[in-house]
Amino acid sequence: MQSKMDNTLLTASADMKKEYCAKIVRIGAMHPIEGADRLVQTFVDGNSIVVPKGMYEQGEAVVYCANECQINRNFLSANNLFGFTDRRLNGNHAEVEALLNEGREEEARSRVVFFNKQGRVKLIRLRGCPSYGCIFKKELLANWNPNLRNINLEEYLTTDENGIEHHYRFDTVDGRLFVQAYIPRTGQRKRKGISNKFNRRLLRFDRLIPGQFVYHYETDTLNGNMWRFRPETVVTISLKMHGTSVCLANVLTKVPVRVSVAGQKINRRLMRRQAAIGKQAVRFPWQRKEQERELERIQRQVVRAYRTDYGPVWSSRGVIKNRYINPGVTEGFYEVDIWSQYGEMMQPYISEGLTVYGEICGYLTGLDRMVMKNYDYGCRRGENFLMPYRITHTSPTGQKTEWSVMQVKEWTENLLRQHPDLQGRLRPIEVLYHGTLGDLYPTLDRKRFWHESVLAALKTDTEHFGMEQEEPLCRNAVPREGICIRIAGDHTPQCFKLKTTAFFHRETKLIDQGILDYDNG
Repeated sequence: MQSKMDNTLLTASADMKKEYCAKIVRIGAMHPIEGADRLVQTFVDGNSIVVPKGMYEQGEAVVYCANECQINRNFLSANNLFGFTDRRLNGNHAEVEALLNEGREEEARSRVVFFNKQGRVKLIRLRGCPSYGCIFKKELLANWNPNLRNINLEEYLTTDENGIEHHYRFDTVDGRLFVQAYIPRTGQRKRKGISNKFNRRLLRFDRLIPGQFVYHYETDTLNGNMWRFRPETVVTISLKMHGTSVCLANVLTKVPVRVSVAGQKINRRLMRRQAAIGKQAVRFPWQRKEQERELERIQRQVVRAYRTDYGPVWSSRGVIKNRYINPGVTEGFYEVDIWSQYGEMMQPYISEGLTVYGEICGYLTGLDRMVMKNYDYGCRRGENFLMPYRITHTSPTGQKTEWSVMQVKEWTENLLRQHPDLQGRLRPIEVLYHGTLGDLYPTLDRKRFWHESVLAALKTDTEHFGMEQEEPLCRNAVPREGICIRIAGDHTPQCFKLKTTAFFHRETKLIDQGILDYDNG
Protein backbone atom coordinates (compact mmCIF):
# COMPACT_ATOMS: atom_id res chain seq x y z
CA MET A 1 0.00 0.00 0.00
CA GLN A 2 1.47 3.33 -1.02
CA SER A 3 1.08 6.52 0.96
CA LYS A 4 1.71 10.19 0.22
CA MET A 5 1.86 11.09 3.89
CA ASP A 6 4.92 13.25 4.53
CA ASN A 7 4.68 14.05 8.26
CA THR A 8 4.12 12.35 11.60
CA LEU A 9 1.94 14.83 13.45
CA LEU A 10 -0.88 12.29 13.66
CA THR A 11 0.41 9.01 15.08
CA ALA A 12 -0.71 5.77 16.70
CA SER A 13 0.66 5.03 20.15
CA ALA A 14 1.79 1.53 21.08
CA ASP A 15 -1.31 1.14 23.26
CA MET A 16 -3.91 2.40 20.79
CA LYS A 17 -7.12 0.38 20.59
CA LYS A 18 -8.47 0.11 17.06
CA GLU A 19 -12.09 0.37 18.17
CA TYR A 20 -11.52 3.50 20.25
CA CYS A 21 -9.27 5.76 18.23
CA ALA A 22 -9.59 8.58 15.70
CA LYS A 23 -9.70 7.98 11.97
CA ILE A 24 -9.29 10.16 8.93
CA VAL A 25 -12.19 9.34 6.65
CA ARG A 26 -13.95 10.70 3.60
CA ILE A 27 -17.56 11.84 3.98
CA GLY A 28 -20.14 10.05 1.86
CA ALA A 29 -23.40 11.27 0.41
CA MET A 30 -25.69 13.54 2.44
CA HIS A 31 -29.29 12.52 3.06
CA PRO A 32 -32.15 14.70 4.34
CA ILE A 33 -33.72 13.89 7.71
CA GLU A 34 -37.49 14.12 7.90
CA GLY A 35 -38.57 17.04 10.06
CA ALA A 36 -35.03 18.42 10.41
CA ASP A 37 -34.30 21.34 8.10
CA ARG A 38 -30.92 22.09 9.66
CA LEU A 39 -29.58 18.54 9.89
CA VAL A 40 -28.51 15.91 7.37
CA GLN A 41 -27.41 12.28 7.63
CA THR A 42 -24.18 10.87 6.24
CA PHE A 43 -22.33 7.58 6.78
CA VAL A 44 -18.85 6.60 7.99
CA ASP A 45 -17.93 2.90 7.84
CA GLY A 46 -21.61 2.20 7.36
CA ASN A 47 -22.47 4.07 10.57
CA SER A 48 -25.04 6.84 10.53
CA ILE A 49 -23.72 10.32 11.47
CA VAL A 50 -25.94 13.39 11.91
CA VAL A 51 -24.27 16.71 11.05
CA PRO A 52 -25.39 20.34 10.54
CA LYS A 53 -26.60 20.99 7.02
CA GLY A 54 -24.05 22.85 4.88
CA MET A 55 -21.13 22.37 7.28
CA TYR A 56 -19.56 19.47 5.37
CA GLU A 57 -19.27 18.53 1.73
CA GLN A 58 -19.48 15.09 0.17
CA GLY A 59 -15.98 13.70 -0.37
CA GLU A 60 -14.37 15.95 2.27
CA ALA A 61 -11.64 14.40 4.44
CA VAL A 62 -12.43 14.74 8.17
CA VAL A 63 -11.49 13.26 11.56
CA TYR A 64 -13.94 10.67 12.92
CA CYS A 65 -14.23 9.43 16.54
CA ALA A 66 -16.46 6.46 17.34
CA ASN A 67 -18.89 5.89 20.22
CA GLU A 68 -17.46 5.52 23.72
CA CYS A 69 -14.27 7.37 22.88
CA GLN A 70 -12.98 10.04 25.25
CA ILE A 71 -11.64 13.14 23.51
CA ASN A 72 -8.90 15.43 24.81
CA ARG A 73 -10.48 18.12 27.03
CA ASN A 74 -8.14 20.87 25.82
CA PHE A 75 -9.21 20.16 22.23
CA LEU A 76 -12.87 20.42 23.20
CA SER A 77 -12.26 23.61 25.15
CA ALA A 78 -10.32 25.29 22.32
CA ASN A 79 -13.26 24.64 19.98
CA ASN A 80 -16.09 25.43 22.44
CA LEU A 81 -17.49 21.93 22.13
CA PHE A 82 -18.63 21.42 25.71
CA GLY A 83 -22.38 21.58 26.32
CA PHE A 84 -24.37 24.26 28.08
CA THR A 85 -24.08 22.65 31.53
CA ASP A 86 -20.28 22.57 31.26
CA ARG A 87 -19.98 25.85 29.31
CA ARG A 88 -17.38 27.25 31.73
CA LEU A 89 -14.89 24.74 30.32
CA ASN A 90 -15.11 26.33 26.87
CA GLY A 91 -12.73 29.00 25.66
CA ASN A 92 -15.65 31.35 24.94
CA HIS A 93 -17.27 31.01 28.39
CA ALA A 94 -16.95 34.75 29.11
CA GLU A 95 -18.84 35.60 25.92
CA VAL A 96 -21.57 33.04 26.70
CA GLU A 97 -21.98 34.34 30.25
CA ALA A 98 -22.31 37.88 28.92
CA LEU A 99 -25.13 36.79 26.61
CA LEU A 100 -26.90 35.07 29.50
CA ASN A 101 -26.62 38.20 31.64
CA GLU A 102 -28.27 40.12 28.81
CA GLY A 103 -31.16 37.63 28.75
CA ARG A 104 -30.15 36.20 25.35
CA GLU A 105 -30.21 32.54 26.41
CA GLU A 106 -31.09 31.09 22.99
CA GLU A 107 -28.11 32.86 21.40
CA ALA A 108 -25.87 31.75 24.29
CA ARG A 109 -26.89 28.14 23.76
CA SER A 110 -26.00 28.42 20.08
CA ARG A 111 -22.38 29.15 21.03
CA VAL A 112 -21.85 25.76 22.70
CA VAL A 113 -22.22 22.15 21.52
CA PHE A 114 -23.03 18.99 23.50
CA PHE A 115 -19.97 17.28 25.04
CA ASN A 116 -19.96 16.68 28.80
CA LYS A 117 -16.92 17.39 30.94
CA GLN A 118 -15.65 13.82 30.51
CA GLY A 119 -15.37 14.36 26.75
CA ARG A 120 -17.34 11.20 26.06
CA VAL A 121 -18.66 10.38 22.58
CA LYS A 122 -21.98 8.59 23.00
CA LEU A 123 -24.77 7.29 20.81
CA ILE A 124 -27.49 9.91 20.38
CA ARG A 125 -30.62 10.34 18.26
CA LEU A 126 -31.46 13.61 16.55
CA ARG A 127 -34.94 13.85 15.09
CA GLY A 128 -35.13 10.08 15.44
CA CYS A 129 -31.96 9.53 13.39
CA PRO A 130 -29.10 7.69 15.17
CA SER A 131 -25.66 9.28 15.23
CA TYR A 132 -22.75 6.93 15.92
CA GLY A 133 -19.72 9.03 16.79
CA CYS A 134 -18.73 12.50 15.61
CA ILE A 135 -16.61 14.14 12.93
CA PHE A 136 -14.34 17.21 12.97
CA LYS A 137 -12.85 19.45 10.33
CA LYS A 138 -9.08 19.87 10.26
CA GLU A 139 -9.50 23.52 11.32
CA LEU A 140 -10.56 22.34 14.76
CA LEU A 141 -7.24 20.53 15.18
CA ALA A 142 -5.45 23.77 14.27
CA ASN A 143 -7.49 25.74 16.83
CA TRP A 144 -6.09 23.39 19.46
CA ASN A 145 -2.59 23.00 18.06
CA PRO A 146 -1.28 25.68 15.66
CA ASN A 147 1.34 23.22 14.37
CA LEU A 148 -1.49 21.54 12.46
CA ARG A 149 -2.55 24.68 10.62
CA ASN A 150 -1.14 23.49 7.29
CA ILE A 151 -1.87 19.80 7.68
CA ASN A 152 -3.50 18.09 4.70
CA LEU A 153 -5.78 15.26 5.79
CA GLU A 154 -5.90 13.97 2.22
CA GLU A 155 -2.26 12.90 2.54
CA TYR A 156 -3.18 10.40 5.25
CA LEU A 157 -5.68 8.55 3.06
CA THR A 158 -4.07 5.69 1.15
CA THR A 159 -5.13 3.76 -1.92
CA ASP A 160 -4.15 0.14 -2.52
CA GLU A 161 -3.40 -1.66 -5.76
CA ASN A 162 -7.12 -2.39 -6.23
CA GLY A 163 -8.03 1.29 -6.10
CA ILE A 164 -9.66 0.98 -2.66
CA GLU A 165 -9.13 3.95 -0.34
CA HIS A 166 -8.24 3.22 3.28
CA HIS A 167 -8.72 5.24 6.45
CA TYR A 168 -5.86 6.32 8.69
CA ARG A 169 -6.04 5.60 12.43
CA PHE A 170 -4.35 7.60 15.19
CA ASP A 171 -4.75 8.50 18.84
CA THR A 172 -1.91 11.00 19.35
CA VAL A 173 -1.55 14.50 17.90
CA ASP A 174 1.89 16.09 17.93
CA GLY A 175 2.90 13.98 20.92
CA ARG A 176 -0.30 14.58 22.95
CA LEU A 177 -3.00 11.97 23.52
CA PHE A 178 -6.05 13.04 21.51
CA VAL A 179 -8.49 10.17 22.03
CA GLN A 180 -8.79 7.01 24.11
CA ALA A 181 -11.41 4.53 25.33
CA TYR A 182 -13.91 6.27 27.62
CA ILE A 183 -13.36 5.65 31.34
CA PRO A 184 -16.46 6.32 33.51
CA ARG A 185 -16.00 8.34 36.67
CA THR A 186 -17.19 5.35 38.75
CA GLY A 187 -14.13 3.25 38.01
CA GLN A 188 -11.76 1.79 35.48
CA ARG A 189 -13.44 0.24 32.52
CA LYS A 190 -11.72 -2.72 30.90
CA ARG A 191 -12.22 -2.71 27.18
CA LYS A 192 -12.23 -5.71 24.94
CA GLY A 193 -9.07 -5.88 22.92
CA ILE A 194 -5.58 -6.34 24.20
CA SER A 195 -2.95 -3.99 22.90
CA ASN A 196 0.70 -4.90 22.57
CA LYS A 197 1.49 -3.68 26.08
CA PHE A 198 -0.26 -6.71 27.62
CA ASN A 199 1.87 -9.18 25.69
CA ARG A 200 4.95 -7.12 26.57
CA ARG A 201 4.05 -7.56 30.23
CA LEU A 202 4.43 -11.32 29.83
CA LEU A 203 8.21 -10.80 29.76
CA ARG A 204 8.20 -10.07 33.50
CA PHE A 205 7.14 -13.63 34.35
CA ASP A 206 10.31 -15.71 34.63
CA ARG A 207 8.37 -18.98 34.27
CA LEU A 208 7.12 -18.10 30.79
CA ILE A 209 9.13 -18.72 27.61
CA PRO A 210 8.80 -15.81 25.13
CA GLY A 211 6.55 -16.70 22.20
CA GLN A 212 4.94 -19.76 23.78
CA PHE A 213 1.93 -18.06 25.39
CA VAL A 214 0.30 -14.91 24.02
CA TYR A 215 -2.99 -13.22 24.76
CA HIS A 216 -5.78 -13.05 22.21
CA TYR A 217 -5.31 -10.48 19.48
CA GLU A 218 -7.41 -7.33 19.37
CA THR A 219 -10.55 -7.78 17.31
CA ASP A 220 -11.50 -4.99 14.92
CA THR A 221 -14.87 -3.74 13.75
CA LEU A 222 -16.26 -5.04 10.47
CA ASN A 223 -17.41 -1.55 9.45
CA GLY A 224 -13.89 -0.30 8.73
CA ASN A 225 -12.71 -3.52 7.09
CA MET A 226 -15.28 -4.26 4.39
CA TRP A 227 -12.60 -3.55 1.78
CA ARG A 228 -11.03 -6.90 2.71
CA PHE A 229 -13.99 -8.82 1.31
CA ARG A 230 -15.05 -9.77 -2.21
CA PRO A 231 -18.16 -11.62 -3.43
CA GLU A 232 -16.05 -14.77 -3.80
CA THR A 233 -14.48 -14.47 -0.32
CA VAL A 234 -15.24 -17.55 1.78
CA VAL A 235 -16.16 -16.49 5.30
CA THR A 236 -17.23 -18.08 8.55
CA ILE A 237 -19.80 -16.10 10.50
CA SER A 238 -20.40 -17.07 14.11
CA LEU A 239 -22.52 -15.83 16.98
CA LYS A 240 -20.92 -13.20 19.21
CA MET A 241 -21.65 -14.16 22.80
CA HIS A 242 -21.54 -11.73 25.72
CA GLY A 243 -19.28 -13.19 28.39
CA THR A 244 -15.77 -12.96 29.79
CA SER A 245 -12.73 -14.16 27.85
CA VAL A 246 -10.37 -16.91 28.96
CA CYS A 247 -7.09 -18.30 27.57
CA LEU A 248 -6.17 -21.91 28.42
CA ALA A 249 -2.79 -23.15 27.22
CA ASN A 250 -0.55 -26.19 27.50
CA VAL A 251 2.77 -24.78 26.33
CA LEU A 252 6.45 -24.96 27.16
CA THR A 253 7.30 -23.25 30.44
CA LYS A 254 10.33 -23.05 32.73
CA VAL A 255 10.26 -25.53 35.61
CA PRO A 256 12.66 -24.55 38.42
CA VAL A 257 15.38 -27.07 39.35
CA ARG A 258 18.26 -27.00 41.84
CA VAL A 259 21.67 -26.26 40.39
CA SER A 260 24.33 -28.71 41.55
CA VAL A 261 27.42 -27.58 43.46
CA ALA A 262 29.52 -28.13 40.35
CA GLY A 263 27.05 -26.08 38.34
CA GLN A 264 27.19 -23.25 40.84
CA LYS A 265 30.99 -23.18 40.53
CA ILE A 266 30.72 -23.02 36.75
CA ASN A 267 28.26 -20.13 36.97
CA ARG A 268 30.48 -18.15 39.35
CA ARG A 269 33.42 -18.58 37.00
CA LEU A 270 31.33 -17.45 34.04
CA MET A 271 30.05 -14.41 35.96
CA ARG A 272 33.63 -13.36 36.72
CA ARG A 273 34.47 -13.74 33.05
CA GLN A 274 31.44 -11.62 32.05
CA ALA A 275 32.42 -8.88 34.52
CA ALA A 276 35.99 -8.82 33.21
CA ILE A 277 34.81 -8.46 29.60
CA GLY A 278 32.47 -5.64 30.61
CA LYS A 279 35.38 -3.68 32.05
CA GLN A 280 37.50 -3.95 28.92
CA ALA A 281 37.83 -0.67 27.02
CA VAL A 282 37.00 -0.71 23.30
CA ARG A 283 38.01 1.78 20.61
CA PHE A 284 36.48 0.31 17.48
CA PRO A 285 33.05 -1.06 16.55
CA TRP A 286 34.50 -4.44 15.61
CA GLN A 287 35.84 -4.78 19.15
CA ARG A 288 32.38 -4.12 20.59
CA LYS A 289 30.87 -6.79 18.31
CA GLU A 290 33.53 -9.27 19.39
CA GLN A 291 32.70 -8.54 23.02
CA GLU A 292 29.00 -9.13 22.38
CA ARG A 293 29.70 -12.45 20.65
CA GLU A 294 31.89 -13.59 23.55
CA LEU A 295 29.19 -12.65 26.07
CA GLU A 296 26.65 -14.64 24.08
CA ARG A 297 28.96 -17.68 24.11
CA ILE A 298 29.33 -17.37 27.87
CA GLN A 299 25.57 -17.06 28.35
CA ARG A 300 25.04 -20.32 26.48
CA GLN A 301 27.38 -22.09 28.93
CA VAL A 302 25.46 -20.98 32.05
CA VAL A 303 23.99 -23.90 34.00
CA ARG A 304 20.27 -23.13 34.06
CA ALA A 305 18.19 -23.19 37.21
CA TYR A 306 15.27 -24.57 35.25
CA ARG A 307 14.25 -27.13 32.69
CA THR A 308 11.64 -26.69 29.97
CA ASP A 309 8.50 -28.77 29.97
CA TYR A 310 4.88 -28.47 28.92
CA GLY A 311 2.60 -27.01 31.53
CA PRO A 312 -0.64 -25.08 32.01
CA VAL A 313 -0.99 -21.32 31.60
CA TRP A 314 -4.42 -19.82 32.36
CA SER A 315 -5.47 -16.22 31.98
CA SER A 316 -8.36 -13.84 31.62
CA ARG A 317 -8.10 -11.49 28.68
CA GLY A 318 -5.10 -9.73 30.16
CA VAL A 319 -4.09 -11.31 33.51
CA ILE A 320 -2.19 -14.56 34.16
CA LYS A 321 -4.17 -16.58 36.72
CA ASN A 322 -1.70 -19.36 37.64
CA ARG A 323 -0.41 -18.45 41.09
CA TYR A 324 2.92 -20.25 40.61
CA ILE A 325 3.51 -18.02 37.55
CA ASN A 326 1.88 -14.85 38.85
CA PRO A 327 2.07 -15.12 42.68
CA GLY A 328 0.37 -11.78 43.34
CA VAL A 329 -2.73 -12.48 41.24
CA THR A 330 -6.14 -11.91 42.82
CA GLU A 331 -9.55 -13.31 41.97
CA GLY A 332 -10.15 -10.23 39.85
CA PHE A 333 -13.40 -8.38 39.27
CA TYR A 334 -15.61 -11.32 40.19
CA GLU A 335 -15.90 -12.94 43.62
CA VAL A 336 -14.64 -16.23 42.17
CA ASP A 337 -11.76 -17.10 39.85
CA ILE A 338 -13.80 -18.66 37.05
CA TRP A 339 -10.79 -18.59 34.72
CA SER A 340 -8.76 -20.95 36.90
CA GLN A 341 -11.85 -23.11 37.42
CA TYR A 342 -11.98 -23.77 33.69
CA GLY A 343 -8.21 -24.08 33.53
CA GLU A 344 -8.30 -26.96 36.01
CA MET A 345 -11.30 -28.55 34.31
CA MET A 346 -9.94 -28.35 30.75
CA GLN A 347 -6.23 -29.03 31.35
CA PRO A 348 -6.49 -32.84 30.88
CA TYR A 349 -8.03 -32.31 27.44
CA ILE A 350 -5.63 -29.68 26.04
CA SER A 351 -2.77 -31.43 24.23
CA GLU A 352 0.81 -30.16 24.19
CA GLY A 353 1.26 -26.92 22.27
CA LEU A 354 -2.42 -25.94 22.18
CA THR A 355 -3.85 -22.63 23.38
CA VAL A 356 -7.64 -22.49 23.61
CA TYR A 357 -9.31 -19.08 23.62
CA GLY A 358 -12.92 -18.99 24.69
CA GLU A 359 -15.85 -17.17 26.26
CA ILE A 360 -17.30 -18.02 29.68
CA CYS A 361 -21.02 -17.27 29.80
CA GLY A 362 -23.88 -17.66 32.25
CA TYR A 363 -23.65 -17.24 36.03
CA LEU A 364 -20.64 -17.09 38.31
CA THR A 365 -20.07 -20.57 39.75
CA GLY A 366 -22.32 -21.13 42.74
CA LEU A 367 -23.62 -17.55 42.80
CA ASP A 368 -26.76 -15.68 41.71
CA ARG A 369 -24.71 -13.09 39.85
CA MET A 370 -24.32 -13.38 36.07
CA VAL A 371 -21.01 -13.04 34.24
CA MET A 372 -22.63 -10.29 32.16
CA LYS A 373 -25.72 -8.52 33.43
CA ASN A 374 -28.93 -10.35 32.34
CA TYR A 375 -27.12 -12.56 29.78
CA ASP A 376 -27.93 -16.00 31.24
CA TYR A 377 -27.70 -17.97 27.95
CA GLY A 378 -30.10 -20.53 29.36
CA CYS A 379 -27.95 -21.37 32.38
CA ARG A 380 -29.44 -22.05 35.77
CA ARG A 381 -28.32 -19.97 38.74
CA GLY A 382 -24.74 -20.67 39.70
CA GLU A 383 -23.94 -22.46 36.43
CA ASN A 384 -21.91 -21.43 33.38
CA PHE A 385 -20.26 -22.85 30.28
CA LEU A 386 -17.18 -22.34 28.11
CA MET A 387 -17.46 -21.70 24.37
CA PRO A 388 -14.05 -22.10 22.62
CA TYR A 389 -13.81 -19.73 19.65
CA ARG A 390 -10.11 -19.91 18.72
CA ILE A 391 -7.31 -22.48 18.97
CA THR A 392 -3.62 -22.17 18.08
CA HIS A 393 -0.78 -24.66 18.14
CA THR A 394 2.69 -23.48 19.18
CA SER A 395 5.77 -25.50 18.23
CA PRO A 396 8.79 -25.81 20.56
CA THR A 397 10.48 -23.08 18.47
CA GLY A 398 7.52 -20.72 18.95
CA GLN A 399 5.98 -21.08 15.49
CA LYS A 400 2.19 -20.75 15.68
CA THR A 401 -0.45 -22.50 13.58
CA GLU A 402 -3.95 -21.02 13.53
CA TRP A 403 -6.91 -23.39 13.45
CA SER A 404 -9.95 -22.55 11.36
CA VAL A 405 -13.28 -21.87 13.07
CA MET A 406 -14.66 -25.11 11.68
CA GLN A 407 -11.70 -27.01 13.20
CA VAL A 408 -12.39 -25.36 16.56
CA LYS A 409 -16.04 -26.37 16.34
CA GLU A 410 -15.10 -29.96 15.40
CA TRP A 411 -12.56 -30.18 18.25
CA THR A 412 -15.21 -29.11 20.76
CA GLU A 413 -17.84 -31.50 19.39
CA ASN A 414 -15.40 -34.44 19.42
CA LEU A 415 -14.45 -33.65 23.01
CA LEU A 416 -18.11 -33.67 24.04
CA ARG A 417 -18.68 -37.03 22.31
CA GLN A 418 -15.63 -38.58 23.98
CA HIS A 419 -16.35 -37.07 27.42
CA PRO A 420 -20.11 -36.80 28.03
CA ASP A 421 -19.38 -35.50 31.53
CA LEU A 422 -18.45 -32.16 29.92
CA GLN A 423 -22.00 -31.67 28.67
CA GLY A 424 -23.37 -28.43 30.06
CA ARG A 425 -19.89 -27.06 30.83
CA LEU A 426 -18.62 -26.94 27.25
CA ARG A 427 -20.50 -25.57 24.26
CA PRO A 428 -19.35 -25.54 20.58
CA ILE A 429 -19.06 -22.23 18.81
CA GLU A 430 -22.32 -21.44 17.02
CA VAL A 431 -21.48 -21.12 13.33
CA LEU A 432 -24.30 -19.26 11.59
CA TYR A 433 -22.91 -19.30 8.05
CA HIS A 434 -19.95 -20.71 6.12
CA GLY A 435 -19.56 -19.85 2.45
CA THR A 436 -19.08 -16.88 0.15
CA LEU A 437 -20.65 -13.49 0.71
CA GLY A 438 -21.79 -13.56 -2.91
CA ASP A 439 -23.82 -16.71 -2.24
CA LEU A 440 -25.16 -15.26 1.01
CA TYR A 441 -26.58 -12.20 -0.77
CA PRO A 442 -26.83 -13.19 -4.47
CA THR A 443 -29.22 -10.40 -5.48
CA LEU A 444 -26.88 -7.52 -4.57
CA ASP A 445 -25.30 -5.61 -7.45
CA ARG A 446 -21.61 -6.63 -7.54
CA LYS A 447 -20.57 -3.67 -9.66
CA ARG A 448 -22.10 -0.80 -7.71
CA PHE A 449 -21.66 -0.13 -3.97
CA TRP A 450 -21.39 -3.84 -3.22
CA HIS A 451 -19.41 -3.41 0.03
CA GLU A 452 -21.89 -0.87 1.40
CA SER A 453 -24.82 -3.06 0.43
CA VAL A 454 -23.39 -6.17 2.07
CA LEU A 455 -22.67 -4.30 5.29
CA ALA A 456 -26.20 -2.90 5.36
CA ALA A 457 -27.62 -6.38 4.70
CA LEU A 458 -25.56 -7.95 7.49
CA LYS A 459 -26.69 -5.30 9.95
CA THR A 460 -30.36 -6.06 9.42
CA ASP A 461 -30.22 -9.80 8.63
CA THR A 462 -32.72 -11.35 11.02
CA GLU A 463 -33.13 -14.53 8.93
CA HIS A 464 -29.54 -15.77 9.13
CA PHE A 465 -28.11 -13.93 12.13
CA GLY A 466 -30.99 -12.68 14.29
CA MET A 467 -29.67 -9.12 14.09
CA GLU A 468 -31.63 -6.52 16.10
CA GLN A 469 -33.61 -9.33 17.73
CA GLU A 470 -33.72 -10.49 21.32
CA GLU A 471 -31.16 -13.18 22.10
CA PRO A 472 -33.14 -16.48 21.88
CA LEU A 473 -30.47 -18.34 23.87
CA CYS A 474 -31.25 -16.21 26.94
CA ARG A 475 -34.28 -16.47 29.18
CA ASN A 476 -34.02 -12.78 29.97
CA ALA A 477 -35.10 -10.23 27.37
CA VAL A 478 -31.77 -8.90 26.10
CA PRO A 479 -30.62 -7.95 22.60
CA ARG A 480 -28.32 -10.20 20.60
CA GLU A 481 -24.80 -8.77 20.82
CA GLY A 482 -23.93 -9.41 17.18
CA ILE A 483 -21.78 -11.60 14.96
CA CYS A 484 -18.11 -12.35 14.26
CA ILE A 485 -16.82 -12.81 10.72
CA ARG A 486 -13.54 -14.46 9.73
CA ILE A 487 -11.98 -14.99 6.31
CA ALA A 488 -11.37 -18.67 5.62
CA GLY A 489 -7.71 -19.48 5.00
CA ASP A 490 -6.55 -16.02 6.04
CA HIS A 491 -2.81 -16.09 6.75
CA THR A 492 -3.17 -13.27 9.29
CA PRO A 493 -5.27 -14.24 12.33
CA GLN A 494 -8.06 -11.71 12.55
CA CYS A 495 -11.72 -11.53 13.46
CA PHE A 496 -14.13 -8.72 12.66
CA LYS A 497 -17.11 -7.98 14.89
CA LEU A 498 -20.44 -6.45 14.01
CA LYS A 499 -22.59 -5.46 16.98
CA THR A 500 -26.28 -4.75 16.80
CA THR A 501 -27.68 -1.26 17.24
CA ALA A 502 -29.87 -2.57 20.06
CA PHE A 503 -26.77 -3.77 21.91
CA PHE A 504 -25.09 -0.37 21.41
CA HIS A 505 -28.15 1.34 22.91
CA ARG A 506 -28.11 -1.02 25.88
CA GLU A 507 -24.38 -0.50 26.42
CA THR A 508 -24.82 3.28 26.35
CA LYS A 509 -27.65 3.17 28.90
CA LEU A 510 -25.63 0.96 31.25
CA ILE A 511 -22.68 3.34 31.13
CA ASP A 512 -25.04 6.27 31.76
CA GLN A 513 -26.20 4.44 34.90
CA GLY A 514 -22.62 3.88 36.03
CA ILE A 515 -22.81 0.12 35.40
CA LEU A 516 -19.46 -1.02 34.07
CA ASP A 517 -19.36 -3.57 31.27
CA TYR A 518 -16.18 -5.50 32.09
CA ASP A 519 -14.27 -7.36 29.40
CA ASN A 520 -17.18 -7.20 26.97
CA GLY A 521 -15.78 -9.91 24.70
